[in-house]
Amino acid sequence: MSKITLLSEAIVCENKKFDLKSKIFNGGVLNSDGEVCELSIHFKPGYINQPSTDTEKTHWENAKGSWLFGGMLQNGHFGHFITESLNRLWALPHLNNINGIIFYSRYCGERNKQFIYDFLEFLAPKYEVKIITVPCQVENLYVPEQLHCGNGFISGGELNKKLFSNFNLACTEKLKTYDKVYITRAALTSTEGNVVGNDKVAKLLEKQGYTTIYPEKLSLLEQVSIYKYAKKLIFDQGSAFHMYNLFGNDEQDVYVIWRRKKVINGYLLQYRSFFNKELNNQSHIMKQFVPAIHISNTAKFFGIPNINDLYEDLYTLGFLDSKPTHEYLDSEAELALLESKFGDMSEVL
Repeated sequence: MSKITLLSEAIVCENKKFDLKSKIFNGGVLNSDGEVCELSIHFKPGYINQPSTDTEKTHWENAKGSWLFGGMLQNGHFGHFITESLNRLWALPHLNNINGIIFYSRYCGERNKQFIYDFLEFLAPKYEVKIITVPCQVENLYVPEQLHCGNGFISGGELNKKLFSNFNLACTEKLKTYDKVYITRAALTSTEGNVVGNDKVAKLLEKQGYTTIYPEKLSLLEQVSIYKYAKKLIFDQGSAFHMYNLFGNDEQDVYVIWRRKKVINGYLLQYRSFFNKELNNQSHIMKQFVPAIHISNTAKFFGIPNINDLYEDLYTLGFLDSKPTHEYLDSEAELALLESKFGDMSEVL
């Protein structure tokens, strides 16, 4: 069993500042003597979590009863919420008479996105969710270990897998299910990064029996049903793949179309931890661009693939029944289309 610490009259401290320059954030848990609870330290690569011991009691809230410490809540981005904010919830099935889950936000004071409440209601419906903005003294606080892959992403060890498999057992009704699915980001209209030409990929895959899925247009339950029962799944790199990891199974064939030149190792580690096998790890991106106003944000990268190399890889790995004919993807035309949508684009080497 991984570690759980029980504290009486503990203080959950808000994250007063997530400093991108110094790479320091200060949310966490103090015991009744005002000392930092080491198990509450949140691991995020490249950052340092130093919980603040400077709290003014006049501004405290109080939470009666027993609560589970959920850690830092990524309250701005669904994919990071899925990967970074669920890795202490493994403790829920092992505790009795818990009132709810208490988090501190990465972005303290900013509005918490509705997907947080929807997903936690979906996963843990009997628990109250408390997201603090000032220090909160908790009568009984269970602080579980953060179970991750060594990179902060939720891991697929026995305890985390049990949490989600328990939900799967309750979710036996098949809603929309298909044998072969392509989960695409093609319907996104924001500057969130994307695979350029994925509309053309969708047309090819549909000819080979795939159904194109736009996850943002489906309910959580519909997504889980698809991820649980499909036999072959192809994903544009993004949040949907992280959600799949939680609810998929090791008998499925999975492929990720990378949208950057560099493959993110966290994806590979997380997939391996859940399914004990390897994910495809070759990017086919030839050129990558980013809106000039987001020049340093890798999440905003738009990758233009060598589409024929991508198709060859899909065929070789068994995701296509027949080898596609040569197709031309006009990089200049695709770049012009991006600039018409998002303004000036900068190439990233």
